[in-house]
Amino acid sequence: MIQLVGVSYSENKGDALIYVQKNIVFLLLPIAFINYSKIINFQSLKNSVYGLLLGVIVILLSIYINILSIIFENNMPIKALLFQFVRVDFVKYGIVEIHPPYFGVLVVFCIVILLYNNFFKNKLLDFIIRSFLFLFFIFSLYGISSFMSILLLGFLLLFHLFYLVKNRKIKILMFLFLVGSMFVISKIDFRGVTKQFPGGSLLGRIEWSIYKGKGDTSRPENWNSVLSVVKEHPFFGIGSDGGLNELQKHRTEISESFKNKHNAHNQYLEILLRHGILGLILYLFILAELFRVSIRTNNKIFVWFLLTFTLASITESYLVRQIGLTFFTFFALLFYTLYYPINYKENSL
Repeated sequence: MIQLVGVSYSENKGDALIYVQKNIVFLLLPIAFINYSKIINFQSLKNSVYGLLLGVIVILLSIYINILSIIFENNMPIKALLFQFVRVDFVKYGIVEIHPPYFGVLVVFCIVILLYNNFFKNKLLDFIIRSFLFLFFIFSLYGISSFMSILLLGFLLLFHLFYLVKNRKIKILMFLFLVGSMFVISKIDFRGVTKQFPGGSLLGRIEWSIYKGKGDTSRPENWNSVLSVVKEHPFFGIGSDGGLNELQKHRTEISESFKNKHNAHNQYLEILLRHGILGLILYLFILAELFRVSIRTNNKIFVWFLLTFTLASITESYLVRQIGLTFFTFFALLFYTLYYPINYKENSL
């Protein structure tokens, strides 16, 4: 309803209607899950999670098959896989092309599934399969080269490691070792290594951000332009079209944001921009309710699904693209519908 009302005061009614059409999943999926709530069970959850896992694996395999075919056909060195086919030039070879930040979140969520779920009763077989897939996904994250995905992965692995260690003294030693390692690494000059990598790659972007002191050249301007527009339309926002023309007025013409007509690149600012404080409060209420149920159920995959999405939303507007909308609404509703009627007992896949 907020989005439909937002169409009425949008400058570009056509873009506003397209936005509302994309967001129709916020209406249709809840209705579907209400109707099917009595037949949704843990097997449904397992099938859906495994389906996502299989889909991501298939897309990644198609990428590597196509890239390796190009490398062999053109007698290119195998290291071209690391130096040439990264980020956009990596994801475009999949059977489905997914914008790198979005694809990175899907891969990180797949790693969550590997960490907190067993596939086979045979422990040795299960360990081998999960270890292989884990390394496969880690290597693929380099190809995707989404900086936020790497940060999420690091946060996830550190948390998982501390969770596995029961001894408090060992945890303290691990923490001190981690801090010391970070300090040592910060003093090492990697320029001789990183400068060999293309600008779109993860290491190339580290070279650009740290050693050249450029940092993120687009998001700060995006966020400043959004805040400037929000000051003029604080309560109900600029409208469902996103107010691109107003945003452009607060950007320099030579900037990447202006040339590429970027959105907010932050989901919370995106909602604040389009629907004002009212819309943001509603969205935060939805997230709070999801977190409340997920924490009380103690399902780690549910919790990490929400953490992955909400943290990644700091640097990307995930709900303005269909894949982000579908991923969030489907799994949020699936977990929530399954667990909400239960007396918050701990369950696993």
